[in-house]
Amino acid sequence: MLAYDQRSSGENFASHNTYGYLESNDLEDYVTYMRDQLGRDKSIGVWGLSFGGATAGIYAGSDHANQNIDFVILDSPLSSMRYVISAEMEQMTSSLMAEYMTFMGNTINRLQLGFSYDDASVPRAIAGTEVPVLLIHSRADEITPYFMGEDIYEAVKHDKKELFAVEESEHGGIHLDYPREYENRVMTFIREN
Repeated sequence: MLAYDQRSSGENFASHNTYGYLESNDLEDYVTYMRDQLGRDKSIGVWGLSFGGATAGIYAGSDHANQNIDFVILDSPLSSMRYVISAEMEQMTSSLMAEYMTFMGNTINRLQLGFSYDDASVPRAIAGTEVPVLLIHSRADEITPYFMGEDIYEAVKHDKKELFAVEESEHGGIHLDYPREYENRVMTFIREN
């Protein structure tokens, strides 16, 4: 197992969190490292929660992922950088001003980091995945609303996908509220893939 802190979180002091977009390149490097260490005869899975779910979802749609991982698990994943930033702006100001601020932020993001908010779209990226996907989400999640999980699930074009949904857990808390069911669903998914 390899666990790490994403950009701008934990002990990773990178200056920008890019909602999974540039972080997916970091994940590719980690998967390459693990594949080099384990060889081709061992399975590799990727598991991400919240922002980590966005990273794993964006990565899962890449050619690198299709050639190097055997499954992906997305727990309470964020699906859209644009949505999160727009929603935050709307809480701070009027709708028209929020639209303008989001537009300007996107423009600056393109100039400084080389990608747009729409590039950090998990549904758009994961549409290219060929690996099995387990998506875990709560209908009561207020951080990454349930529609985000549905959007990602619907974007996966193959049938090797599962959606484990519960009604009332808080963001990222399904494993605490339903520990046995969570473990059974995850372990069954891993064994079958």
